[in-house]
Amino acid sequence: MEQQFRRVASGNTMAHGRSLTVARLNLIALVIAVGLWLATYFLNETGLLVMLLGLAALVAAGVLAVIIGTIRKNKWGINFESVACPCCTTRLPQIRKPKSVQQALWGGYTCPTCGVEVDKWGRKIN
Repeated sequence: MEQQFRRVASGNTMAHGRSLTVARLNLIALVIAVGLWLATYFLNETGLLVMLLGLAALVAAGVLAVIIGTIRKNKWGINFESVACPCCTTRLPQIRKPKSVQQALWGGYTCPTCGVEVDKWGRKIN
């Protein structure tokens, strides 16, 4: 697992011929499908409804966090614009290679020209 994380952090997302992101999404989908099947098998209608409402609330909270993060430009948001280095105004590449765990998890760049660490919104990180 640590070796796979190093591959992702270095920009190499291929492992055993498949993308790690696709493999993780497939695993998550399988777990959700098995969980829903078990819930329908063991729960009565009220319990199933409560579980589905709870799942819908979690998904809605995640979508809301992404929307608010995009508006407020925090780590939960998604940046659709291109980013330039705040120090030397070098355009940073759209396809990035993270240099740290923080960059791998939350987005961000290291300027190839001056070496400044920049978040995904183009702000200098102290």
